[in-house]
Amino acid sequence: MTAPAEDDSRLAATCAEALVGPGVQLAGSRDDGTPQELLAELAAQGWDSSRIREARRECRALGRRWPVELPDERIRAVGFARFQAWMAECIRLLGIDSVDAGVRDAHMPLDAEDRRLLADRPPHHGAVG
Repeated sequence: MTAPAEDDSRLAATCAEALVGPGVQLAGSRDDGTPQELLAELAAQGWDSSRIREARRECRALGRRWPVELPDERIRAVGFARFQAWMAECIRLLGIDSVDAGVRDAHMPLDAEDRRLLADRPPHHGAVG
């Protein structure tokens, strides 16, 4: 097995930014840590489960995605699969993986993805609506 690239040490920081947004600084979480350790460090900085839930609610109320969308290059640097696995575990540990999953707030403005999905019609539907 090859040694991890220098950018791989940013896994915890990348996940933290996806959870709480830009500007979060980590002191103890490292790439060889665990999602539990990351969440403990975030909680020590005031980002406990309820505050992360509130940040999630605010993002969605503003029509933004949560977890916070990061550039592909940032995720590629730590590995898409590793990032996804860490994020899934963090979200599970926070207990927010099923909270209003897939339910869209009708008061939220449509984002580009919503508009694309609404405009997408199977060919056999023709020009309906």
